[in-house]
Amino acid sequence: MTTLQLSQTSLDDLKKLQADLRQAAQEVSANSGLKGLMTQAILQVDRFVAGNIEVDTGWTKNSIFPDVSGGGNSVVAQLSTSVHYAPYVRDRRHQEQFFDYANRREVPKVIEWLAETAGIKVEAVLVR
Repeated sequence: MTTLQLSQTSLDDLKKLQADLRQAAQEVSANSGLKGLMTQAILQVDRFVAGNIEVDTGWTKNSIFPDVSGGGNSVVAQLSTSVHYAPYVRDRRHQEQFFDYANRREVPKVIEWLAETAGIKVEAVLVR
């Protein structure tokens, strides 16, 4: 006959193990992992835009918002603005429209980093 012995110590260890496994499952879930990477990527583009946009009053610069939506294998990151003229504001150094400048200069680097880090195909689309 086989006997199974349980003590309070082994039950506490089991509870800790269960908590650790729940935490690990959350950290490695495809949804949170890919969403986290996409959030890092769009925030990098946002920082680039904020550092390069021509500023007069700061209204346009403060109207740009990063957003990440979706889940699983389909996550979308976008940078949007609530100011209708924002896409036409110039980059302060090169006098290009800053969305075009960011799309040409920063977005390809971020896409390359994201594709390499996540091992996935990444697509960028500029929409006005």
